[in-house]
Amino acid sequence: MLLSTSFLTAFLSLDEDHPQSILTQRSLAAIMPRLQYIVSPSCQPAMTAVLSYLTLEDVLELARTCRAFRRLPKELQATKYNINPDLKGFFKDPKEFRSVQAQCNAVIVEGFARKFFARTTADQRLLDIYVVEDHYKTFRRYLKKEGYKLHSPDDDREWFRKKDAEKVRWTIVIESEAETVVDNLFKWAMTTACLHLITWNKAYALFPYTTFVRKECYLVKELADDVADYCVRIEEKEHVRVKSISWKQKGISGNCDTLTRRRRIGDEYTWKIQLNTNGVVPSEIPDRVLECSAFNLAPKESEFSLDGGPAMRYEIRYDVWTHASLRYQYVTLKQCEDETKCDARCIRPYCHRLTELSRRLDEGCLTSVMKLPSEKRPEGLQRFNKGKFTSAEMMDSVTKSGTWEYCDDEAMDFLEGTFMEQCEADVSAERPWGEGRSRKRKWEIEDWSRDAALNLKNGLRALAMGAVVGCYF
Repeated sequence: MLLSTSFLTAFLSLDEDHPQSILTQRSLAAIMPRLQYIVSPSCQPAMTAVLSYLTLEDVLELARTCRAFRRLPKELQATKYNINPDLKGFFKDPKEFRSVQAQCNAVIVEGFARKFFARTTADQRLLDIYVVEDHYKTFRRYLKKEGYKLHSPDDDREWFRKKDAEKVRWTIVIESEAETVVDNLFKWAMTTACLHLITWNKAYALFPYTTFVRKECYLVKELADDVADYCVRIEEKEHVRVKSISWKQKGISGNCDTLTRRRRIGDEYTWKIQLNTNGVVPSEIPDRVLECSAFNLAPKESEFSLDGGPAMRYEIRYDVWTHASLRYQYVTLKQCEDETKCDARCIRPYCHRLTELSRRLDEGCLTSVMKLPSEKRPEGLQRFNKGKFTSAEMMDSVTKSGTWEYCDDEAMDFLEGTFMEQCEADVSAERPWGEGRSRKRKWEIEDWSRDAALNLKNGLRALAMGAVVGCYF
């Protein structure tokens, strides 16, 4: 988009002390291009310059002002969320690292992931990575090739450090004990601000509104010295306020829809960014394995007692699902400990459907075993057939062959459908967390002021024009 010489001359000639010396406000408004034309892909340099001055909150509120800006968050992803430059200090070739990340099913978490969404990774020298135990040795060899050396402080995790030519120290922390990277994410999370992750091809922010817009997070771990130290760091360095539970929480078993609704990674309440994968060797594991992971936050009484009762926090509720008929492990909503005692407060549809899923997988396992030659079939097969021998026990004595049948595609479809059934049951049931369930669009988790968004749109005009002038002259 080219601006007329007369407009630019007039724009640059305006004087603070005599703002009407060249143009009146009305004539300036008449010749000023519409903001939606400046902040659009057709004017890429200007759009990039404008977006660089806006916070995540600004972009989301601007996207709510009119249809022209509805895709603005996606444009922000395309222009400002290239992760390769942010990884350049840690690795010689970020694309090679991301290929290894894909091979090992590793995820970047914690401070770097959070700052990546906030676009403040410039001073980040610490990278937290979760990798499953099966791929840990491969990942460790890659780090040593990159020049990292093992440094073991008083910590359960492993720390790797190196210094570059400018004596800047770069640190990578590895955790590999849990069964899945999602299990790792939930086990190590101290607050809801920890629930962000970056895979080889996507970035996920599970609680974007509370973390980046309201600048607050909630405890999901028992308040101890290490948790308190973390709270101090995130408040001082990132200005994110830590709270116990939401003030909108309705009791120990009640509702706070923004936080306690049933969730899946990658759902409509997640901010999901598709990263550029040019030159990156893709992973063999489908994205759906991660994105069908289900969980929910639930209020829990802490160990601290106050005059009015126990102190409160949230806990992350989930189960890790494994089976001989599945290639991968899955994270599901936590089942009732005793299904026979399910009442109105339990996730009855989900529990019952997972029982059905277990039966279908057992049947698939039995079919695969029967395809084996009789001499290779495990002992106790008849007991399994009568429901007295679990598939896990069977797999201890059988070697999978090329005829083994895996049911991951069917299981993922089943889990996604079952999750939606449970959410529908929550809406219709007369239970605390089913009251007034939100059906708002993405990013409209709570009521933002439309007037404030419109004021932001108008206030950005001068910024946009300054960016245009800077881009072309």
